[in-house]
Amino acid sequence: MVTPRTLLERLNFKLILIIVFLLPLTGIAGLNILGELKADASAHILILSLVFYLPYILIRQKIGVPKNITFYLFLIFIIWIFIASLVSFPNYTYVFKERSGINKFVLQFSLLFFYAVPVTIYFYHIISLYDKNYVFRKIRRVVLWSFYLVSIYGSLEILHIYGFTFMEPFLKIVDSIIRDEPEFKFVGLGRIRSLSPEPPFLAMYLAFSTPWLLSYFLTGEKKIARYVLLGIIMTLTYYSGSRSGLIIIISEIIIFGFLVLRRRFHKKYLKKIILVIPFLFLSTVTIGISIGDKLIDKINSIFISTESQLQVSSISRWGTQRAAIEIAKENPIFGVGFGQQGFYLPTYYPQWAVEGSYEIRNWKSNDPQQAWPPGFSMITRLFAETGLIGVFLFIIVNLSLLYKLVKAKYQVNNKETNAFIVVTLTCLSGLLINYLQFDSFRLTSYWLIIAIAMVMVKKQNLN
Repeated sequence: MVTPRTLLERLNFKLILIIVFLLPLTGIAGLNILGELKADASAHILILSLVFYLPYILIRQKIGVPKNITFYLFLIFIIWIFIASLVSFPNYTYVFKERSGINKFVLQFSLLFFYAVPVTIYFYHIISLYDKNYVFRKIRRVVLWSFYLVSIYGSLEILHIYGFTFMEPFLKIVDSIIRDEPEFKFVGLGRIRSLSPEPPFLAMYLAFSTPWLLSYFLTGEKKIARYVLLGIIMTLTYYSGSRSGLIIIISEIIIFGFLVLRRRFHKKYLKKIILVIPFLFLSTVTIGISIGDKLIDKINSIFISTESQLQVSSISRWGTQRAAIEIAKENPIFGVGFGQQGFYLPTYYPQWAVEGSYEIRNWKSNDPQQAWPPGFSMITRLFAETGLIGVFLFIIVNLSLLYKLVKAKYQVNNKETNAFIVVTLTCLSGLLINYLQFDSFRLTSYWLIIAIAMVMVKKQNLN
């Protein structure tokens, strides 16, 4: 007979799989009460999951708090943020775009605490109840299904870019369901976004899904399909037009290859590489002839280039980074307070950025109809808001977990477990690179990987 406890365990694990499946849907018309999370479909299921987690822990009379140095360091990180913010509390009287400093602090601190404590504990506890290889297979399969949908929609967008509009009625129907937008539209400059609200969010989803799909190279399944999957990943990344996405996906492929080949590299792999080199050379030449100019433009647009179509975006990004660093230089120990960077940025934007970017001019405006000044980077944001100690703690938290995962990798002999650790290492590395150009803690994928990583460390007794 199945007990209520077992039913709740199964239900919570299935809800986690649904959360994974919904990760690309980050632009829906959700519940306004969720604030910053209202457009994230997975966040809605996450909150529902916590509702079902409560009766489970009441029945079990135990909460699965991670006994892990990484979790403790996260708690220290949160405590430091609170202390640093108390020091800056007298400045929270600022009001900008009809928002107050206290309001921003409460919302941002609540968001961080929500993900770092109850969500991380929830993911960790439920996942640790199951065999790690079972978890690996289940999550990977769900990622694959989710990726199929992302690929299909993205392919239709690519066709639309080249003038094949026969599927536009279908796209309009789907678009009205998954977007919080008044009308059907495509992102300009020949870029796709698939199921995500904007191209950069598609790139962030690919940063999470790519290592799971690459793992088919390790487990001997889908021998032909895995090369197709890799080709689709690169195609979606290219047509997203995301400069940071291109860097992240290429970095993940390199990290994945290094983790795999470091141990397996011997003659038979050398022979395979030699046989593949001519194919890679011909492919590179072909791609270079057909899309070389466009690819160079995307690479150039990472920096401020007057020849890039994305010059304004580059100026906005680098101008904001410069402003954040200037804020941090004047407040190096405690920063200006968590959630407060947006109040200071308008004063610190460099003149060349204000003159060169209409986006920055809009962000400087006190008009509440204009967007709030984004930070673009978690590192510079934490530096400006929590000082050197805050950004140092965040880096140490993640490096400690990466170190434990590397140790775990070289202690396992099971093929699937090794693949799971490689995926976790690669995924966490990619998401951390992503945090160089994204400034919010609302990434459910990041906290899921943090929890999985702590489970893997626990399974190998490396706490």
